[in-house]
Amino acid sequence: MEIKHVVLVLADISGYTRFMRVHTMSLLHAEAIITDLLEAVIDAAEFPLTLSKLEGDAAFLYATVEDDSRVSAAAQDILRQVTAFFEAFTRGNAL
Repeated sequence: MEIKHVVLVLADISGYTRFMRVHTMSLLHAEAIITDLLEAVIDAAEFPLTLSKLEGDAAFLYATVEDDSRVSAAAQDILRQVTAFFEAFTRGNAL
């Protein structure tokens, strides 16, 4: 068995259920908004992050770090990317 360092990221849209309930009259429009917001977050993801799955209002991403000496650098890069997700989400929210 091989042991690897893995970083897991779950980008979840807070308030999704409430947002969908409030916009029941225009459900298609609400779904389009959520799709645009998730796409903005996914588009901001870069290597080594890989999209694994989309589920409702969440995107599950992961990164495998093969080299033990790169764990700290990879973690800092992924933290930078996750911070950028918030900026991408805000830009997407302005649409």
